[in-house]
Formats: sequence, C-alpha cells, structure tokens
Amino acid sequence: MTPTRPTFVALAFAWTLMSAAAAAPAADSAPAAPAPAPATQPVAAPKPIKALLITGGPYHDYTAQKTLLTEGIDKRANVAWTIYHMGDKGGTAFKLPIYESPDWAKGYDVIVHNECFADVQDEAFIKRVTAAHAAGVPGVFIHCCMHTFRAVKGFDDYRHLLGVTTVRHEKARSFEVKPAAPDHPVMKGFPAAFKTPVPDEVYVIDKVWPDCTVLATAYGEETKKDQPCAWVNRYGKAKVFGTTLGHPTEVIGSDPFLDTVARGLLWTCDKLGDDGKPAAGYGPAAAKEPAGTAAKP
Repeated sequence: MTPTRPTFVALAFAWTLMSAAAAAPAADSAPAAPAPAPATQPVAAPKPIKALLITGGPYHDYTAQKTLLTEGIDKRANVAWTIYHMGDKGGTAFKLPIYESPDWAKGYDVIVHNECFADVQDEAFIKRVTAAHAAGVPGVFIHCCMHTFRAVKGFDDYRHLLGVTTVRHEKARSFEVKPAAPDHPVMKGFPAAFKTPVPDEVYVIDKVWPDCTVLATAYGEETKKDQPCAWVNRYGKAKVFGTTLGHPTEVIGSDPFLDTVARGLLWTCDKLGDDGKPAAGYGPAAAKEPAGTAAKP
C-alpha cells in the first residue's frame, strides 16, 4: 500500500524531532570548559649591574670604606660587586697589578675607583687605566683618586678622564656642600646644604675639563672661592661621576654621600631616570649575593 501524503509529513516531522533530540546536550550536563589561555613566558628580571670596586692605598681606612660603599649602594641600587683591594702597605708609588693587563675591566658594567697612589709616574701603566674607560666602561671616582698619578708631569690623560685637575687639598675641617646643578638627575634629592659630620677635605680644583659638569661645590677658606666637589664627565665613550668627598668613614657612610654616589653610578650606566630614581629593575634588590673579593691587601 502506498503511504498517503499526511503519513509522509508525520514521518518527516518525527524524524526531525528525533535528530534534534540526539544532537542536543543532556539537560543536566555541565557546560563545556573554556579553552585555556595560551601560556605566557615570565618576564626576566634585569640582571644586576656588574661593578668592580678597586680600592687600596696608605692613607685611608679602605677596609671599612669598601664595606660602607658596597653595602650602602646595595640599599639603593641593584649591583653585584667584585672587590679588588690591594696596596695598603705598598706606599704611594705602588702599582696595582690589576692594571698590568689591558683587559683589566673586561666583563664589568662599571668600575668604582677608591684608591690612592699619588707617585706612580709610568705613563704606559696609566694609559691602560684610561684606555679601558675611553673604550666605554663607565667610571666612578672617589676622593683620593683625584690625586692618584698626580706626580706625573705633562701627561694629562688621567685628569681628562676624571674631569678635573687637582694636586692638593685644604686643611681638613667640617664644611657645607651645596648643589651647583640641582636639576641634574644625580642631584635630585640632595639637600640644600649638607654639612660634613666630621672634618673632610676641600680639594683645590685647578682645572675643570670641557666635558665636565659641576654638580656641587664647597667653599674653600684658603682659596676664598667655591671648589667643585661632585661632578659628571664624559671621556671617550664613557660616562664618569666623581667626588672629592670621602676622606673619613663617617662621610662615606652618610646618607647624602651614599645617595649621591649611588645615583652617580646609575647615571654612568644609563640606569637613572630624569627624576633621579633608578630605572625599572635597578633599585635595591630584595636578595643580594655577598660581594666577591678578587684580591686582598
């Protein structure tokens, strides 16, 4: 018997309902979980600045100063230290062995100099010191570094590197340090006047080199004029920060001194913002490895 048209319609309708029921999810089934978000790689923290502190000489307490400097700057900047300390009993003409190699600064982001050897006159030796910085390794120079190599005559590479020429200082006394360039990033946060907590030395600056910018001064009672005591300089491809402050440990350990030297170090490495704050990742690190020691006195 041939089905009638109403029968075909009923069969088709029933088939449609059965197909829809088979395709629909069960009423009590859970909704499909969303696809997981693609995995993201963690952002690597910036590596600390690799700094080499070179220190030593007969006139200062460099054992105490190296601790004050490295631990004090650690509280202000993300720095990994290597300390080279030698020559405390070697006299003023002692030549630090590290400078015998032309590659003495290789692998470091910045060199912090806090040594004092006034009577070294070997020009080839001195050129190895200046050449590393001229090639682009930044430098921070503290206090008696300004009188290191001062006995050499008619050869100014090192003084050009420093940014100033000086061969003497006034009698030690307490004095006020005042900003000369308060808007410079290195001087952001420096007080209107910082009085040294104990007697320090005002260095007599005979020449400020053309690429040097004076940041702070102290009045020289003997010279009757303001003397530069902190500055930034450019030498070859390198940026340089220098300060004549820091004869006594009490000044080295003071907050204004450490704040300024830390900003100076960051500035030489292009890690200091215009607001005087460390670049992202270059503030004090949460956990620090102890400073390594490359040589002992």
